[in-house]
Formats: sequence, structure tokens, C-alpha cells
Amino acid sequence: MTRYFGGVKLGIRGLIDAYRHVAEETISKATLKEMILKDYWEIITDYAHADKIKHAIDELSAEILSADYQEEVTIYANAIVNGALREFLQNKQDAGLLKFRLLKTEL
Repeated sequence: MTRYFGGVKLGIRGLIDAYRHVAEETISKATLKEMILKDYWEIITDYAHADKIKHAIDELSAEILSADYQEEVTIYANAIVNGALREFLQNKQDAGLLKFRLLKTEL
């Protein structure tokens, strides 16, 4: 089998050099993007504790995505995986102040 690059027969060494050149050009034009794995949470609490819970979520460098005020307050938030938010939520759930569940983990 013979491979051609732009009409020129390459051979093994030429093929290696051509692929290396294309790879180097592609990498040099690429931009890096930081990808952070996050947990997405649903947190349910009563009105009496909602503001304190929301404040604590902010303090833990998590992001409140939305809050739904019905019979209870449902807060949707995300945080970096293995961050302090999970431990905080577990402690508050153990104290009977809220219920929570992990909705998904993604980039």
C-alpha cells in the first residue's frame, strides 16, 4: 500500500513527518479550556431555614441555580465534586433541617 500526501508519495518516514506536522499545527491552534466536574443538588427545606441554607451555600463557594417557593422551598445548586457542600447538607439533614439528593454529576 502506498500513501500520498498532496500528490507526493510519502513512504514510512514521510508519512510520520506529515502526521506529526498536522498534529503540531492542530495543537498550536487549540485553546485550553478548564473542565470542572460538578455535582448538581436538589435541596428541600422549610421557609424558616431557607435563607440561612442559601447563605451557607454561597459561603461554601457553591452556586445557587434557582429556588422554588411552594409549600416548601426547593433549592437547586451545584458545587465542585468532593467539595464541602455535601458534608454540610448531610449534617443539616441529620439535624432535620433539610432533605437533599444528588441529581447528577457532570462537567
